[in-house]
Amino acid sequence: MKKGFTLIELIFFMLIISFVLFFLILMIINLSNLNLYLTYGLGVLGETDLFLSEIKKELKSIEISNVGAYPLEEITSTTITFYSDLDGDGLIERVRYFLDGDNLFKGIIKPSGNPLRYDQNEEKIKKVLKNLVLPQKIFVGYDINLNETYDIAKIRLIEVKVKVRIDNKGNFYENSIIINPRNLRTK
Repeated sequence: MKKGFTLIELIFFMLIISFVLFFLILMIINLSNLNLYLTYGLGVLGETDLFLSEIKKELKSIEISNVGAYPLEEITSTTITFYSDLDGDGLIERVRYFLDGDNLFKGIIKPSGNPLRYDQNEEKIKKVLKNLVLPQKIFVGYDINLNETYDIAKIRLIEVKVKVRIDNKGNFYENSIIINPRNLRTK
């Protein structure tokens, strides 16, 4: 009696191996895509939450500038400019967040000179968030009656809202905070 495989057994064996390899490759591709999604998605969540935490701290402690300017210089739906001592050195920095394309940037000017002044040419700009979903209102001011306003003299609360794309499939992450800046409170 001959030992070995028949042609049908060999074809059947190769068919099973092919299915196993196909599903194994499919699983590896899906895990790779999941890993990319989780890495990028969680990175976006972390960056967004870090930005909101940072701006909350900065806006809570806004104060009159070193040259006597009001703590809140400008607010629009996509820009906010204010004064805050970011590094605790007693010099009040001019901080500006602004939207350019689908990126949010932060510009900082440290006062210099004698007398002190805020030189626009010395602004240091860095990208804070990228891939924002447009259009959107990022900054919203509210008066004492919680009516939306962009009149800096009336603003008592500031809402910061961001909606960031996680991927190219339309998924996004959205978060917001409302800040009650100490030096804008009514007396």
